[in-house]
Amino acid sequence: MLHSEKGSSARAGIGPVAAVSLIVMLALAGCQAVPRVEPPRPAPVPAPAPPPPAAPAPVTPDQSWEEAPVAAGNWRYEPSVNDSLASYGTAGSAPLLTMRCMTATRRITLQGSRLGAGSAMTIRTSYGALQWAADAPAGAGGLSVTRPASDPGFDWIAYSRGRISIETAGAPRLIVPVWAELVRVIEDCRG
Repeated sequence: MLHSEKGSSARAGIGPVAAVSLIVMLALAGCQAVPRVEPPRPAPVPAPAPPPPAAPAPVTPDQSWEEAPVAAGNWRYEPSVNDSLASYGTAGSAPLLTMRCMTATRRITLQGSRLGAGSAMTIRTSYGALQWAADAPAGAGGLSVTRPASDPGFDWIAYSRGRISIETAGAPRLIVPVWAELVRVIEDCRG
């Protein structure tokens, strides 16, 4: 019996502090942080290249002259003793349009190299359309119109809102900006 009492006293020998410690340790062992395994991320996909810039919208015959693109180029002013000249076009190529003042006669010639060979020229401005008879025949420089510098149509051209359109039969319309060089020729012929 002694032996059995020893065994039971050994069991009874675990004190309440040891039992609580054992329970706390078991509880903490259950709370152990297990690292979370995330699935591997796919390699980043490179961003697609931006699309190429859109080509300019083609000019349609239905597009109004106020909305259609202006012809590529710049105005250049060339004064001289007898005449003054403004020409529109790109560097290194023949001008698309010229306006020349002949000071001796106080007349202005408007001439376009790609205006066809019609009998009239229509010039559209923000004030209205001008119908001017063409000089005959069209020379090597293209269709031309010569008018007195005092013609009020030149005021319509000079004060048109940003652009004018020049149209003739058998040729595409020519739209050019209204810049100071063009206005200067008109002033030279009137002054």
